[in-house]
Amino acid sequence: MAEKKPEGSEWWNKMSGLAGKILRPAGEPEPDPEEEPELTAEQKRALALDAFRKLLAGNKGTAALALYHKTSHACEGWELPEKELLQFAELLLAEKLWNAAVPMLENYLQRFHKRAIQVRLRLAKVLVEVQQRPTYATRIMADLPREGLGEKEEKLRATLAQKAQEMIAAGVMELEGRAW
Repeated sequence: MAEKKPEGSEWWNKMSGLAGKILRPAGEPEPDPEEEPELTAEQKRALALDAFRKLLAGNKGTAALALYHKTSHACEGWELPEKELLQFAELLLAEKLWNAAVPMLENYLQRFHKRAIQVRLRLAKVLVEVQQRPTYATRIMADLPREGLGEKEEKLRATLAQKAQEMIAAGVMELEGRAW
């Protein structure tokens, strides 16, 4: 007999519930929904951030991604602090979840400026080498300062710019990207 595979929202509920199961110790039973008190939006955000930090500490990128999406939909206006956002993006990149990591890097560039140079270079590298989006990568690198880059950063910028120009000259087409 064929096993029934969950589809649509049933699948999402199953996948997003994994984040809670990963955080809960094995012997601990699931809480009764009737026993749980109603939490304010701020309390929900704080609990979600705490759970998110535990997932990051455990290098559980997929579970953290599920929790991130679930919480951002449930708690309007929920955003990660700078440190967690960078850590999350790096974890997604380490797990080769490129399509999930790119929006996190873009989010960082929109909200923070402390490590913008490194994040721009990291984003451009993914866009050129993995996603084959040279035009978008060129726009991302255009906002890098012309002077003040370290030797290593300047070398990476020049290498990525050259690869992007070669791809554009070869006719690589891209269908999506934000206008920065």
